[in-house]
Amino acid sequence: MRINRQRFVLLGVALISSAFASAQEYFGQNKVKYDQFEWAVFNTPHFQIYYYEEEKDAVKDVAQISEIWYDRLSKIFRHQFSELNPLILYASPEHFQQTDIIPGLIGEGIGGVTEGNKNRVIIPLVGSWQDNNHVIGHELVHAFQYDILTHGDSTSIRNIGNLPLWFIEGLAEYLSIGTYDPNTTMWLRDAVMNDKFPSLRKMTNDYHYFPYRWGQAFWAYATGIKGDNIIPELFKECAIYGYERGIERVFDIKSKEFSKRWKETVESYYRPYINSPSDEYSSGRRMFEDRKAINEQDFAPAVSPNGKYVVFLSARNVFSLDLFLADARSRKIIRRLKTETSNSHGNALRLIESAATWSPDSKNLAFVSYEAGRHYINIVEAVNGKTKEKFSIDDVQSLLNPSWSPDGKNIVFSGVNQGSSDLYLYDLKNKQTTRLTHDKFSDLQPSWSPDSRSIVFTTNRFSDTDFSKYVFGNYELATLDLQTHSLSEISLFADVNHINPLFGKDSLLYFIASPDGVSNIYRYNFKTSMVEGITHEKTATAGITALSPALSIATKTGDLFYSVFKGTGYQLYSLKMDKKLKAVPIDMNAVSNREAGELLPIDRISGSSVNEYLESIPSSIYKDSVFSNLPYKPKLSLSSISNAGIGIGMSPYGAAYGGAVSLLFSDMLDQHLVYGAISSSGNILDIGGIVGYLNQKKRYSWGLSLSHTPYGAGSFISYYETVTVDGIPTTIYVLDQYIQRQFDDQLSVYASYPFTRVNRIEGSLSFDVVNYSYQLVKDQYLLNGFLLNEDQYKLDAPPGFQYGTASLALVGDDSRFGFTSPLDGYRYRMQAGATTGSFTFGTALADFRYYKYVKPLSFAFRAMHYGRYFGAADSSIISPLTVGNDAFVRGYNFYSYNPSEVTYDASGNSIEINNLFGSKLGVVNFEIRFPLTGPREIAPIKSLALPSTISLFFDGGIAWTGSETPKLMWTDNQLERTPIFSTGLSLRVNIFGYLVAEGFYAIPFQRPAHASLTKGVVGLLLYPGW
Repeated sequence: MRINRQRFVLLGVALISSAFASAQEYFGQNKVKYDQFEWAVFNTPHFQIYYYEEEKDAVKDVAQISEIWYDRLSKIFRHQFSELNPLILYASPEHFQQTDIIPGLIGEGIGGVTEGNKNRVIIPLVGSWQDNNHVIGHELVHAFQYDILTHGDSTSIRNIGNLPLWFIEGLAEYLSIGTYDPNTTMWLRDAVMNDKFPSLRKMTNDYHYFPYRWGQAFWAYATGIKGDNIIPELFKECAIYGYERGIERVFDIKSKEFSKRWKETVESYYRPYINSPSDEYSSGRRMFEDRKAINEQDFAPAVSPNGKYVVFLSARNVFSLDLFLADARSRKIIRRLKTETSNSHGNALRLIESAATWSPDSKNLAFVSYEAGRHYINIVEAVNGKTKEKFSIDDVQSLLNPSWSPDGKNIVFSGVNQGSSDLYLYDLKNKQTTRLTHDKFSDLQPSWSPDSRSIVFTTNRFSDTDFSKYVFGNYELATLDLQTHSLSEISLFADVNHINPLFGKDSLLYFIASPDGVSNIYRYNFKTSMVEGITHEKTATAGITALSPALSIATKTGDLFYSVFKGTGYQLYSLKMDKKLKAVPIDMNAVSNREAGELLPIDRISGSSVNEYLESIPSSIYKDSVFSNLPYKPKLSLSSISNAGIGIGMSPYGAAYGGAVSLLFSDMLDQHLVYGAISSSGNILDIGGIVGYLNQKKRYSWGLSLSHTPYGAGSFISYYETVTVDGIPTTIYVLDQYIQRQFDDQLSVYASYPFTRVNRIEGSLSFDVVNYSYQLVKDQYLLNGFLLNEDQYKLDAPPGFQYGTASLALVGDDSRFGFTSPLDGYRYRMQAGATTGSFTFGTALADFRYYKYVKPLSFAFRAMHYGRYFGAADSSIISPLTVGNDAFVRGYNFYSYNPSEVTYDASGNSIEINNLFGSKLGVVNFEIRFPLTGPREIAPIKSLALPSTISLFFDGGIAWTGSETPKLMWTDNQLERTPIFSTGLSLRVNIFGYLVAEGFYAIPFQRPAHASLTKGVVGLLLYPGW
C-alpha cells in the first residue's frame, strides 16, 4: 500500500490562528497509543530498520529478507538506492495500528504502508514468515517506485498521480508473488463467468475491481508478452505520460486494443474450464438467496455443533464488519451479535483471518477481539450476546483461530510473537495456559479431533521452509498428540497450500486446497489415505485473504458451511452431510496440472526472471558483521512542503480566502513535529504566520504554537470632484477606501488524552494580544481611468487589548462518515472555557449529534448550545455570536436580507438582523439524507467522481444576550427574541474528494418575504454536512 501526503497545509488567513489545525479537531476519532516503545536502529547495507525490544529477535531476519528483496528488485528496476532507506518495523498489527507516521485510523486489513515524503516503509509482523516475506517484498517495490520517481531526471514524486492504483499495487504484487496465484486467478474466472472482464479504463474508475488482484494480472500479462525487462520502461513511461499513453509507447498499440487482447486471452483460456462439467461433485445451497447486493461480503462462517445456528462476518451494514447470528435451517438472520467497533471502548473484532468457535453444547461462542491494546478471547452467550468470560495471554502479541474442544474443557489457539505463531492451550476450568509449540514455524488454524486428544493445524514446518536460507515453503497439515506432544505430517498434495483443517462427524479430515489451481473442499481418510474432492467451484472456496477461514462443520450433523467467491464478493453456502453427498476420489499421483492458478499468458515470451528468483534459493545472505545496532536519536528533517496553496476558511460571517506556504519537519517516527506557515491575502500588512511544535511520543499529545493573524475589513465611498490639473479645472473620480485591520498575536499550548478510539479529553491555554490599524487610501482617477494620484492616511484606531483563555473539552466520536456527511453513529463535544485580561467571561459549549442509517436513508439530528456568560459576555468589543449563518439555520444569512424586508429601530438598526446576534445561541437540526450518487451499494446512481446526497432538512435556532430573555414561542417574524425555523432541500456534492459543496433551497418561516414554497432562499455552503 502507498501513501503520498501533504500535511499542515494552511487553509486560509481566517484559519491561521488555529495553533493546532492538524492535532486539535472539533470532532474526530482517536488513534490510541496503548504501548510505549523504546526504539533502536538496525543498519544494513541498504536499510535503516527502526525496531524496539518486543521484536529484537526478529529484526535480523527482517534485515536479511529486506536485503534479499533489494538484490532482486534492484536488478528488475535497474536502480540503486543512493542512501539507506528507512523501514519502520512493528511487532504486530495492533502495534502497527498505533503508528504516528500514517495519519488517521488503520484498518485490520492493511498489512503495510510506504509513504512518499521520506520513503518510509512501515510494516507489522504477522504470524507467518511466508506472509512477512511477501509484505516486505511488496512494500519495497513501492520504495523503489518512489525512489525512482524522486531521483529521475524527468520525473518527480508528483508523477505518482499519473498512475492508477491497480498499476502501482499490481506491480508490487506481481514482483512479490509472481505468476502463480490462485487468489488472483479466481477474480479473473469470476469476471469471465459473469461477462464482467474490465477494460483498463474500467479498472481505473470502478473500485469493485480490486486493484491488487487485477493489477497483478495486468503486469503478468504485460511482461508475459514482452518480458520482465520492460518493467522499468513501462513504469517510467506511464508515470510521465499516464498509463494509456505509456502503454501505447511501449507496446505500440492503443490501451483499448491492449485491453481487448488481454480479455480475449483470458476468456479463451478460462472458458473451457468454466464450462467443464461438475455434476459428479456436490453442489451446496446458497445461505441467503434473497441477497441482491453487489460485491456481497459474507464470510468466516462458524456453525454450531448441533447444526442449528451459524455465525458469520458480514459487511451488509455498509459501514463496518459485523458478526451475525443466523438460523442455519431457515436461513434467516436472527440478529447482529457484535460490531467491528461496537462500543465506547472502540473494541474491534479480529475475524478476517480468525473465525469464531462454538462450545460443544452449542450455547456459547468464543472469538478474538482487540481491546485497550490487548488481544482477548471473548466467550459470550449466543442467545443474547452477553459476555461470560474474556481472557488474554501475557507475552503473546496477537491471538488467532480459537477452537473449542469437543469435551468442552479447553480452547486451543494460535499465539503470535515476533513474526512467528505457536499453538497454545487454555484450560477453561483452571484458567491456565500451556504453550504447545515453540519455534519460528507457522502454526495456524488449529482444530480438534473428535476425541479431544489431538489437534490438527496448518503449518509450514514440514515443507521446504529453511530459515537459514530464508526459503519459505507451502502450508501443509499436521497433527499434534496432546499426550505424547509428538508432531506428525499429513502428506497430501504437493506444492500447494492446505488450510482450514476440520474433522467431520465421519471422523474424516476436511480441508481447503488448490491442487488444480482452484481452491475447493477436500477430505482425507486417515485409515485408507484416500483423498476425495467435495466441491468443484469454478471460482474458489475462499475467504477474504489466502489464509482466511472459509469452512465450518457442524460436528454432530456433519453439515458443511463455507464461503465462495462469486460476483466480486463472498457468499455463504451450506452442504448437507447425507447419502446424497457426492465425493470424488482423487488420484494424488495424477494431480500435476496447476494451470488454473497461473496468470496468463501460460507461454511467456522470454520466461520470467520474477518467477526464477521466487523459486530459487537466495544468494545474498549477509554475515552478522555487516550489520550495526544504534540507539534511536530523534533528528528533524523536512517531511513535506506546500506552496501556493489556496484555501477557504469559514467564519461566522462567511468565507475568507488566501494563499499559503507551509513546511513540516519531523523525526523519522513522527513523534516530534515542527511546522510553520506563512499566508497573505493582500499587501505586507496582511501577511500572517504560524510556527508550532507537536509532541506525539506518548499516549497523550501536547504542543505549542506562536501565530500572527491579520483580519481585514473595509468599506469604500466614491464620488466626483473638481480639481485643477495643469492649471485646468478637471472633474475626477475619487475612491476612498477605509481599511480596518485587526492583528492577533497568540501563544497557545495544547494537550489531548484519548481514553479510547471514541472518547478523549483535551485542553488548551492561550494568550492573545490584539491591536488595530485603521487606514484611508484615497485614489483619484481621470474619467478615462488613468490613476492621477494615491494618498494614504493613518486614522485613529481603538486601543488594543490582551486576554488569556483556558478551555477543557470532553469529546466523543463514534460516527461513520459517508461521502458528504456522517451517516451513522454519534458525536458530542462538551466544553467549558474562561477568558480573562482586558475583559473576563466564561464560555460553555454542548454539541450532540446522532445519526441512524436505515438503508437507503440516514436520519441526522443535532442539538447545540454555545454561550458566553458573566462579566464581559455582552461586551461590544467582542464579536457577537450569530444564528444568521447557513451552517446553523439555513435561509437566515444576514447578508441575504434586503432593506425592504427589515424593520429599523429608533437608532436606525435592523431589528430582524440584530435578533440574529447575541452572546448565546441554541441550534436544533434534523435531516433525512438520501444518497443520490455514489457507490452502487448505497446509491441508486453510480458515481465515484461526484458522490452526492439529497437531504430534507428542518433547522431551528435562537440567539440572545444576558440582558434579554428569549421567548420560546412561534411567530411569523423576527421582531422579538424568538426562535427562527426553516425547512427545505439541500444537495451536497463531494467534488473529486477535494471539496464538499452544498446547495440548498430553504423556506425561512420567520422571513415573511420568503416564507412560501415559491419564494424561498437559495444558498451555498463549502464544507461537509454536520
